[in-house]
Amino acid sequence: MIRVIIKEQVENNNLDYGIIIDKGNDIKFILVDLSQFPKTDSYSAKEFLESSKPFLIGSLELQKGSSANMGPCLDAYNVNGSSIQQKYEGKGIGKMMYKLAMAYVYNTDGGASMMPDRRSVSDSAKRVWSSLEREPESEVQTGFQVKYKGKNYKLTKLDGYEETPPIIDDCEINKIDSENFINKAYRSPKLIKQVEYLISKADDKLNQRDAKGKPIITNKEDFIKQLVKAANTLFARRL
Repeated sequence: MIRVIIKEQVENNNLDYGIIIDKGNDIKFILVDLSQFPKTDSYSAKEFLESSKPFLIGSLELQKGSSANMGPCLDAYNVNGSSIQQKYEGKGIGKMMYKLAMAYVYNTDGGASMMPDRRSVSDSAKRVWSSLEREPESEVQTGFQVKYKGKNYKLTKLDGYEETPPIIDDCEINKIDSENFINKAYRSPKLIKQVEYLISKADDKLNQRDAKGKPIITNKEDFIKQLVKAANTLFARRL
């Protein structure tokens, strides 16, 4: 299904999707339009910001719930923040970005999942999570089969601390937003190959050379750091 979504988005918006990852203590997941890739990284900070505007589509900031002392949380990453440029709103791109990010953490962190922010969720993000909850299980999973002390459990929501066994679903509960889809964890393993492809496409761009064989991006790590700064500045629209 994701291939169909991407095909439709490209046809409707002339976007050539790619994914760039900045991985430190947390993960910055950046969706870009590769057809607008900057021609060089030799810009001033202001020039880099301007050159990045047509290139950047949206981003997600992810942090492992367990590393933020939120609890085991079904091995989920908390979405600390999500943003998208205003011109891309209402086109299904935000939801697609979430599903791709789910596949990324599942693939790179032993079957990990994603969950809405434990503190607060914007109205636009609520619409995305609500839509994801209604996806068929073949696309997005919210049920987790686990074995604990010899018993099999199917867990469908994040549990408050010490409420019921097993402890794997114990997690800080979002007490501000009460909708059913908020206190759940979500996985989308079906999309792994597509995520790998989009990351590879972006990496090819980052490693491209000019006609003389010189790297267009002279310092890939620094370029990604600048891109993260640009995304934080440009994405005032919270998804």
